[in-house]
Amino acid sequence: MSTSGCDTAKVKVADHPTSLTEDLARVEAVRDALGPHGAIRIDANGAWDTDTAVAVIPQLDKAAGGLQYVEQPCHTLEDLAVVRRHVTVRIAADESIRRAEDPLRIAIAGAADIAVLKSTPLGGAWWRQRLRRIHATLTRIRPPS
Repeated sequence: MSTSGCDTAKVKVADHPTSLTEDLARVEAVRDALGPHGAIRIDANGAWDTDTAVAVIPQLDKAAGGLQYVEQPCHTLEDLAVVRRHVTVRIAADESIRRAEDPLRIAIAGAADIAVLKSTPLGGAWWRQRLRRIHATLTRIRPPS
């Protein structure tokens, strides 16, 4: 992949409760394919509880040779905030953002470093752009911990 111009990959993880060995192998294979400078993101789709997320994220980070971020490791806003306080890898909120007010709630709670904004659930492209500006402002006021 590194010769194809592809420099970023998102890997789905946590397909089932005992998938960690498979997830580690898949992330290692993606690192080998991307080369040392590629960016790897993982997405657990909210499958982990906080204890599992805190335990497995460092393992997956090591297998990847460094993760760019972990998308939606846990389902709830509160759980995302707990995980974010206990791991060094950046956390992205995705499924937690379904209404226009959700990015603000996430920013205030310190639950994520990155907001994955999708136009349709947020009320269209205009709202998404407005929310991006609000999030950028909040990040300057309260930098990620």
